[in-house]
Amino acid sequence: AMRRIRTLELPHMKILTIEDDPGRCRGISFALQQEGYEIVTAATKQSGWELFLSEQPDDVLPDLNLPGRHR
Repeated sequence: AMRRIRTLELPHMKILTIEDDPGRCRGISFALQQEGYEIVTAATKQSGWELFLSEQPDDVLPDLNLPGRHR
């Protein structure tokens, strides 16, 4: 007898990635998109904060070594 395997549909999630290294940002974005996440990227803390407020992501993946003032 043939068995059907049901796959679970995960809820659509948006992740904000804050990373100043373009190559690293592309790699992270590509990997997360392959897993089905929508990715929003920022290269600075300020643009990350603005995107956080406007895009309302489900999660944030920050570069903890970005230069600038800590919030």
